[in-house]
Amino acid sequence: MYDNATDGNEWFDIVGLDPNVIASTYTVSTRVVEGQYYGFRVRARNIFGWGPNSTVTTVHAAREPDQPEAPTTSIDADTGGMTISWTAPPARGSAIDRYRIEILVAGSNPEQWLETDDCDGSLTQIKTDRKCVVPMTTLTDVATFGYDFDEVVKVRVTAKNFYGFGVPSAASAASGARIRSIPAQMAKPVEDEATSTDVQIRLTWAAVSGVAAGNSDTLGYSLRWDNADATKTVEQFTEVIHTQATSYIVPAVEGGKTYRFTINARNIYGSGPQSEVTIVVPDDKPGVIAMPTVALYADDLTMVNVKWEAPDAHHSPITAYSVLFQKNDGSFVASPHCDGATNATILSGL
Repeated sequence: MYDNATDGNEWFDIVGLDPNVIASTYTVSTRVVEGQYYGFRVRARNIFGWGPNSTVTTVHAAREPDQPEAPTTSIDADTGGMTISWTAPPARGSAIDRYRIEILVAGSNPEQWLETDDCDGSLTQIKTDRKCVVPMTTLTDVATFGYDFDEVVKVRVTAKNFYGFGVPSAASAASGARIRSIPAQMAKPVEDEATSTDVQIRLTWAAVSGVAAGNSDTLGYSLRWDNADATKTVEQFTEVIHTQATSYIVPAVEGGKTYRFTINARNIYGSGPQSEVTIVVPDDKPGVIAMPTVALYADDLTMVNVKWEAPDAHHSPITAYSVLFQKNDGSFVASPHCDGATNATILSGL
């Protein structure tokens, strides 16, 4: 007999009255509702009639949860960690009271699956949200999971209720989240000589993305320098500017001094290593030459003496002059007698 989930208020014969049954087991396969509690009792009969009913046995129509679908993995925009999320499987009559979230140890053979405190499936918030976030530092820790940069992380989830853990899900997809990191070392900055002078330096650098950016969005670039202090190591360089641009004009430098620069990128995981050093000595094209003086030779009136003052060299030695003579038609031509290369380093020339 059973009470059909009436808490013992009503009893219904299942088997044994007509026809007689002498079997010691029986399976109830109809009119059973998941999650309900059913009371059962039995009694025996002989030629003298029915004996008393047994003590009631209560059976809960429930078992361990079903196998969950494979979880998904993604990158948490706020922390840069790996988000693991999943859907609740059928509970099979007993409420799910926790999840076991496991991560495959990289390269393990046979496979080794470990839990982490970052995804404690017994915590109410994680059970309710059915998601958790694991820091990249945890995933790359060689003492635990040991994932390398750009590797896909594999995870699985198992649900548990009063009757125990069910079957683990399949592993997350190969298209899931990959390990990310700080940006790689950038190429060194380049001086834009066309717009640099002896009082300002314009530097440019190549933007980084994808693998070079640590598989993460670049948040900016840090241009650093020694401020013409040759005693500083690269580690002692100070930041000139942090910017998302790929060029910068460094103002108020002193011509002729030696400046060293590096560049590095930053993402949500931190700053990458500094680039190799770029050395710049600010200089510029010579300044405007004052009007030259022209005078006839006293001994030879068919010749003239042309003189000029050397202009501001702007911290780069003058290597030549261009000396042109105006013809009667207004055009200018050079003369082999005054090619501008001779005695180019003196303050006047002929």
